[in-house]
Amino acid sequence: MNVFLTVLKFEYQQFFRQRIMPFSLLFFLILGTYSIYSGNRVIGKQLIVLDSLNRSYQRDYAEALRAFGDSASVEKKAQAIHAGDPAVVDYRLPQNAVNYPKSLAALAIGLRDISPYYERIKRHIVFMDPQTEISNPTLLYEGNFDLSFVLVLLIPLLVISICYNVLSQEKENGVFALLLLQGANIHHIVIYKLIFRVLVVFLMIILLHIPAILLAKGSALQTSDMLCWITCIIAYLFFWFSVCYAAIWFRKSSSVTALFLTGVWLFFAILIPAITNIYVDLINPVPMRTDLAAYERHVSWQVWETKPATLIGSFARTHPHYMKFYNPLKDTTNQNNYFFAAYNHIKEQKVLRESAGLDAEIQKGNVLLARLIIINPVTTMQELQNSIAGTGMSENLEFKKRIIKYRNQWRDFLYTREFNGGSFAQSEFKNFPVFDALAPPCSANQILIGTLTFWFLGIIALLIGFYRRSKTIEQL
Repeated sequence: MNVFLTVLKFEYQQFFRQRIMPFSLLFFLILGTYSIYSGNRVIGKQLIVLDSLNRSYQRDYAEALRAFGDSASVEKKAQAIHAGDPAVVDYRLPQNAVNYPKSLAALAIGLRDISPYYERIKRHIVFMDPQTEISNPTLLYEGNFDLSFVLVLLIPLLVISICYNVLSQEKENGVFALLLLQGANIHHIVIYKLIFRVLVVFLMIILLHIPAILLAKGSALQTSDMLCWITCIIAYLFFWFSVCYAAIWFRKSSSVTALFLTGVWLFFAILIPAITNIYVDLINPVPMRTDLAAYERHVSWQVWETKPATLIGSFARTHPHYMKFYNPLKDTTNQNNYFFAAYNHIKEQKVLRESAGLDAEIQKGNVLLARLIIINPVTTMQELQNSIAGTGMSENLEFKKRIIKYRNQWRDFLYTREFNGGSFAQSEFKNFPVFDALAPPCSANQILIGTLTFWFLGIIALLIGFYRRSKTIEQL
């Protein structure tokens, strides 16, 4: 214990005696602080948009209720008569499906800056939504600088910068020979020096996470999410410190060790992701959607020109529960609710079948990419943090599934009343179906399985380090 405390005290003095180290840590904290600000700025803007969306809906909702009793003019009286018509309700009060950010979303932006985080739901699908937000193309190209970027890419560089010369520096300064003459246990001293550096890195991470959590915007922080986040950080640091431990026992010079560790970082952070993306693009190129809009216009005219009886009959075979009041002798034109419902349904099915092939190719590429990133601890760490923050690919796909489910609920809610020949009463507006906006907490099993890459590669690095250590001690 005395040796351990002595080494820690000596390392503390040596560490801060070098002017470059305090400035490096300060620079790292500045970058981390800016990443917190950058992430919160992105989420803050999205929350402002969502708040504006909610206030707009509440205003439209109040106006729709007032329309029932507004008789100030002939026009208003006519509007009051139709205020509860399902078609009018769908037009005046489209529902909002919102993907609210989780509390850790500002720490790992993930796909939230390029994927829709809300959608206005009507009973019919709008394939080319004109209300899509315009994004900054430069920002989309460069990405966002969030805390996850610091943890995934910059923390390893910090670990390398303070660990590469743990053993070689003592050898170059002549301290190594003195320790051997005094019978000191070199391995224990190396471990103690690494423990000091582990404490320094953890202190930096804690200092960054305190304001990040306090300033986090979004839903309430869940304990399970925070535990998963911490578990990922610990496992990720274990991998990088293990790599450094293995490298220092090759007893190369400080410059050679630093170059080797930097090469390892470049291999995992730059080379493997680049090769992976190129491979996925070659094997499974992303299809273009530019022809989908033209196809939708073509299908719209094609379906519209179909005979009403044929179109409604096709709709009736798949939706017999809506046909209770259908009169084939009366509803023979293309100007009735049954025709419009059939027209939109068949048009949507044709366009969805066309886009299904594109979606299948995209999903195939995503599955291939997910399998490949498992071998890389850097991309695995990024994916795990996005998953915990609710900003990853799987969370975005889950949001789209909930949108489809909710649109079906909303459509059924309107059609059930519309095809029964009735309208909504003012009091029935409170019975609108509600979108399930609650994102599930992170899965502990998913995180444990995901961190196996860190533990496995870290243990391999440790075994290499142990082997090199035994060889080094034998040579001494």
